[in-house]
Formats: sequence, C-alpha cells, structure tokens
Amino acid sequence: MELTNDAKQRYLKGRGTHCPFCGSEQIEGSHVEVDGGRAVQPIGCLICDKEWSDIYTLDDVVAGEG
Repeated sequence: MELTNDAKQRYLKGRGTHCPFCGSEQIEGSHVEVDGGRAVQPIGCLICDKEWSDIYTLDDVVAGEG
C-alpha cells in the first residue's frame, strides 16, 4: 500500500499521532538521526505493521534557551 498524498496530509495535520495507513494510535518510533538541520525518525504501526519515517527540519532558533 502506497502512502497517498491525502493520507500524508491528514498525518501531518494530526501532528503524527496516528498511523497514516490504518489510522491506529498504536504507533512507535525508534531512534532519531540528526544531520545538520534535519532529523529523521523511523516509525512503525503496531496494528498494520506498516513503516515510514518522520522528517523534521530546523525552522527556528532563539538565543539563551537550552
């Protein structure tokens, strides 16, 4: 099963809380790999066994925090 554009948009709008394939909330992520201004996290669904990756990009910077 391919990840349709509609399913991808619903997943992004839902902030990654549900499987983009079957809609289950039973998803789990593994380690996050960071490289420059980008991070990638493999995610899997415990119900339908589909896998995908969440991709994060640097979008802001503030001084004096952290």
